[in-house]
Amino acid sequence: MEGYSVADYTFPDGAQYSGTLRGGVPDGLGTCVWPDGSQYDGEWRVGCLHGFGTYVWPDGQRYDGQFKVGVKVFLDCGFCGIYGNWAGK
Repeated sequence: MEGYSVADYTFPDGAQYSGTLRGGVPDGLGTCVWPDGSQYDGEWRVGCLHGFGTYVWPDGQRYDGQFKVGVKVFLDCGFCGIYGNWAGK
């Protein structure tokens, strides 16, 4: 795909991303680990969680489902929304 690369990226807040980049920001498939230990593995669009993915909080709660650009959510990832299944400890 034109304009895409696979590399590592560090967000300004220290979160570490590994996966597909486009234009220097996460876009495609990738994994991100935040400084607090939370982690997301899934699809990204223009630096934001978008598409199917799994988010795991430091306390072990887990969300598997769809993320959609456009609605403000709990992460500093721009504007994202969440839809899917929650699983807690």
